[in-house]
Amino acid sequence: KNPLTPIQLSTQRIRRKYLEKLEDPEMLDNCTSTIIKEVNVLKSMVNEFSKFARMPEINPSPVNINKILEEVSDLFKEGLPPLIQINLKTDPNIPEILIDGEQMKRVFTNLIDNAVAAISGHGNIDLLSSYSNELKMVVVNVIDNGCGVPETMATRIFDPYVTTKKDGTGLGLAIVQQIIADHGGFIRLR
Repeated sequence: KNPLTPIQLSTQRIRRKYLEKLEDPEMLDNCTSTIIKEVNVLKSMVNEFSKFARMPEINPSPVNINKILEEVSDLFKEGLPPLIQINLKTDPNIPEILIDGEQMKRVFTNLIDNAVAAISGHGNIDLLSSYSNELKMVVVNVIDNGCGVPETMATRIFDPYVTTKKDGTGLGLAIVQQIIADHGGFIRLR
C-alpha cells in the first residue's frame, strides 16, 4: 500500500548489485544513498501524518505517572549523546491517576526527543513531577538547557506543521498537545 517501501527496496537492490561492478561507483553510491535517505524522511512524515490524522481513543487506567517517567527516562539513558544527561526527580506523593500509559509515554518520548535535538554540546534534561493536593493536579516539567524556541514561533509551536527542525514534520508537538488535551490536561511552553 505504501509506495515508499518498494522504492527503497529497489534502490537498495540496485546498489547491492551494481555498486561493486562499476569502475567509478561514486555517482551510483551518492544517488542511491540520497534516494534511500529521502525515502526514510518521507516514510517518517507519512507515519507522523497518519498518527495525527487518526489519534487512537484513550484507554485510561489507574497509573502512577512516576512509573511512566522512569520507563521513558531509562529508555533514553542508554541512547543519549555522551554529553547529555537526563535527571529524574519524582514526587513520591503522586497518587495513581486515570491516564492512557502508552499515550503518555509517547508524550514524554516526544518531549525528550525535542529536548535532545535542542541541545548542542553539554546538556541536561530534567524531568520533574509534583502533585498539588489543593488543586488535585499532577504536574510534570520537562526542562532542558537547549536553544529554546524562537520567540516568533512560541505562540504557534503546538500547531500542526510548525517546526524548528530542518527535517521535522511539525506534528510531534501537535500530537503531544492533542494527547494531553484528550486527558483533560494542558501543556505550556516557557
